[in-house]
Amino acid sequence: MPRNRGSVVDTRARTVRDRNGITYPLDALAVSEHGLYHARPLDKNEYFYYHERWVLPGPGWLINRFAFHDHRTDKIDWYIETDLIEIDGDRWLVQDGYLDILVDECVRYQVEDADELAEGMAAGEISIDHALAALHAFDRLCRALRDNGCSGFALLAEYAPGLPAPTITCREDGMFRLAQAPNVGTSH
Repeated sequence: MPRNRGSVVDTRARTVRDRNGITYPLDALAVSEHGLYHARPLDKNEYFYYHERWVLPGPGWLINRFAFHDHRTDKIDWYIETDLIEIDGDRWLVQDGYLDILVDECVRYQVEDADELAEGMAAGEISIDHALAALHAFDRLCRALRDNGCSGFALLAEYAPGLPAPTITCREDGMFRLAQAPNVGTSH
């Protein structure tokens, strides 16, 4: 599988260019000393209609939360990526580190795409240095999940202080919905 183009968040323009190269405006954006938060609707996505993301350069994580369409029965509390994050002025550059973790809040986590990391290394799509960075971020994440009761909320409280809390909530029926549209401006 070829490595995706990564994403770019432009804090000045309040946009995100996704891994497919398409640029979208953001509903919400906040920056703190610990990272960046952004949120936006997902048009034409068959699974989700809203996306929140916390970009945390220190530990090397992207913590994602999705609001699902009514017809979907999937349940993903948190989707965490161990990506490579660089900040260049107003631009936050994110490169795929291949390893992804699905977190079932306070229950367990599941590792995804370890095979893609191995294939990417073999194909020369990810350098040894970037692969090692992704593995170190993965190790930090596994330890943090263990120490925080496998909770995405606890991870955000510890590693993303000063950034907005999730606005996507889990209803009693187990479905994730946008509780309220975030109203967050840019802060530094």
